[in-house]
Amino acid sequence: MITLNTRINGLDIKIVKKICRIVINWYFDHFGQKNWKGKPLRIELDFDINTVDYAEYDIEEDERVIKLFMKQNKTIKDIISSLNHEIIHDKQSDTEYQELAKKYSYSKHPHEIEARKFSEKYTSVCWGDIKDRVNKLINRK
Repeated sequence: MITLNTRINGLDIKIVKKICRIVINWYFDHFGQKNWKGKPLRIELDFDINTVDYAEYDIEEDERVIKLFMKQNKTIKDIISSLNHEIIHDKQSDTEYQELAKKYSYSKHPHEIEARKFSEKYTSVCWGDIKDRVNKLINRK
């Protein structure tokens, strides 16, 4: 049985990608904003071993991207927490983010504080809602 503390290094990469999509769809179902900014959202798993970041959000010309750095995201909880953090940036103003970044360090940036608080509040809630679906996905493998 998969739990929040299950390490993802033993899971097939296709399963991890499906879990990511389940998490994002959970967010859309509960908080809306699907296809916000008129661009599709892509989740990218990055295996760069030189990063210390968990994830990043970016808007490219034709899509929005949440990149998860797999070196840091070691458990199901890490994945859900990182996705919940980054998806909040999807609803925030990019221009405002950049302006505030001139005044605040990362740890004191109001948008980052909002994203951290959301992630802390909803990671376990999300897991409670999706765990049966995730476990069915794993058991079908």
